[in-house]
Amino acid sequence: MTFIFGVIGYLLTLYRYPSTCLVLGLVLGSLMEANFHRSILISGGEYSIFFTRPISLGLFVLTIVMILGPYINRGFRRLTGLSA
Repeated sequence: MTFIFGVIGYLLTLYRYPSTCLVLGLVLGSLMEANFHRSILISGGEYSIFFTRPISLGLFVLTIVMILGPYINRGFRRLTGLSA
């Protein structure tokens, strides 16, 4: 077990993966999953609750923009011929 985690740690260091992301994922992952399941139970199994409430819809749109933003920016720069 120690060897496996040592190899994982070495690879994360080798590829300069930020350890903060890993720690946040490990700490908040189970909490987020539990609250996700709780909200699905409250809504009666409907996933639409994430898109019909204004705050959750805003957070969803913001997440999509943050994920796709760099790709859209790169494509826009490539189309207009601007350099970084």
